[in-house]
Amino acid sequence: MRAFGRPIELPSLRDRFHLGRTAPVAVEKEPARSTSIPSLAVSMRERKEPSDPPPSNPRLQPMRPPEPNNKPRDSAKPKAPDATKPDSSSATKAQVDAKTAKENAPSKVAETSMATAVPRPPTEPRPPPKQPAKDPPRGYDHNRGQNKGLESAPTSVQTPQAVLETASQELTDFEKTEILAVEKVYYYGTLASKTRANAVGNDGFDDENGDYLGNVHDHIAYRYEIVGHLGRGSFGQVLKCHDRAARAMVAVKIVRNKQKFQEQSIVEAQLLSHMKQADSDGKSNIIRLHESFTFRCHLCMSFELLSLNLYEHLRLEQFRGLPVLLIKKMAVEMLLALSFLKAQRIVHCDLKPENILLKKPKTHLVALIDFGSSCFENATFFTYIQSRFYRAPEVILGLPYGHPIDMWSFGCIIGELFTGYPIFPGENEAEQLACIMEVLDVPPASMVASCKRRKNFFDEAGEPLQLVNSRGRKRRPKSRELRALLKNPDGKMTDFVARCLAWDPAVRLTPSDALAHEWLLDVKPPPKPARNSVAKAKPKEAADSGKELLPI
Repeated sequence: MRAFGRPIELPSLRDRFHLGRTAPVAVEKEPARSTSIPSLAVSMRERKEPSDPPPSNPRLQPMRPPEPNNKPRDSAKPKAPDATKPDSSSATKAQVDAKTAKENAPSKVAETSMATAVPRPPTEPRPPPKQPAKDPPRGYDHNRGQNKGLESAPTSVQTPQAVLETASQELTDFEKTEILAVEKVYYYGTLASKTRANAVGNDGFDDENGDYLGNVHDHIAYRYEIVGHLGRGSFGQVLKCHDRAARAMVAVKIVRNKQKFQEQSIVEAQLLSHMKQADSDGKSNIIRLHESFTFRCHLCMSFELLSLNLYEHLRLEQFRGLPVLLIKKMAVEMLLALSFLKAQRIVHCDLKPENILLKKPKTHLVALIDFGSSCFENATFFTYIQSRFYRAPEVILGLPYGHPIDMWSFGCIIGELFTGYPIFPGENEAEQLACIMEVLDVPPASMVASCKRRKNFFDEAGEPLQLVNSRGRKRRPKSRELRALLKNPDGKMTDFVARCLAWDPAVRLTPSDALAHEWLLDVKPPPKPARNSVAKAKPKEAADSGKELLPI
């Protein structure tokens, strides 16, 4: 039996039942029996054993079974006195008294053993025996159950030298040199998880496109265990990982090993760090960046792990749209994030359902992700931005752009969440503008006159070019109504979306104006109180309530 890993010493049978020479044998007395003991029994008790050398420890004496009793069962019965023999009751009584005193006194063997034994407190347990040294836990336990949470898996922090001494067989030749550059090793994987097929560059770690070949149960920076793949894009890939240092699941973005993607990802990491400092409470509905680092020529960023994106949410609903109340609540969360970005003068530049994630399953709380195309409002040097279905007209026409392009994308997303499909599904950029004009009519003449890409969409008279898509459809300006497109008889919602989709960016709704729109009055968040403000009530109300007023 063990308690907290230490052996517990149980009393031996000899100590428990007082067997052997060191403890007296318990004699049960029956009131009906005589107090006289036969001389044979007395002589057997008075018989001394041969003198043996005393053991060093009385607890280590061999256990001796009790002496057999060969007397018949009726020998304990009192016998009738014999008239021919002298009365020996007085002699027998004296022998019993002498024997009792001798049994109560410690034997010479016990005294000698106690004198030679090392004194030990009676309550101190015996020290546990020395166990053979065990190897430190390996980076990956193959016997670990698949249903057990990775968060509870033990993590052994080791030095690189310790890993090289105890688990060098799990490292490749490249890793045996690479590991010396890190200070602490939280996880190093197994050799079987490091076999990479289709590796063509970067010392066998990248494929032909420059993407990192991350295998499940392999490591990233000797800290993260790869659990699965979350997504892939033009920038690179996102892996689901177990952070062995923080003991939490995270999402690690590994940027493609190409110069243009690396440079833009550096800007993304700087923007995320800036927003993290500006939002210390984490209430801006922007994904939180834990850290950024370089690993094997790839820029990596560790984020908090979120849930489904809105596109996956629509797919689970079979693209039938979401309830209006849920859309309103999500709209408020998105507008709070856009308000924060506007205050920081940051343009997201790629707002779409795939880049809006639920914080938890079955909730309306969302967070914006993927700032790979983002920039500050005064440093808009990209011309090809935004996904086509959510691209603002000023971007299509090549006009200066700013934060209003995110509000255009937001309006398109609200319409898609209600209908279940994109409201402007252009096959190419020319048809994308035709889809917009089909519902919102032609853009203002001032925009057409000043656009740099006028000849791609308009003729010399400023009229839209006639286009036919792959299905043979011609889109005529102002041939569809927004309310019919949304299939919503609610005039408030139609007005809300229409004001988000205004041609002129200066007229388009801002995030703060959208939060004050009447369509969101029933779900908009309560106004924030002034800092260090205290809720005040009338004296009568305070007296009636009987409760102390607390600061908000």
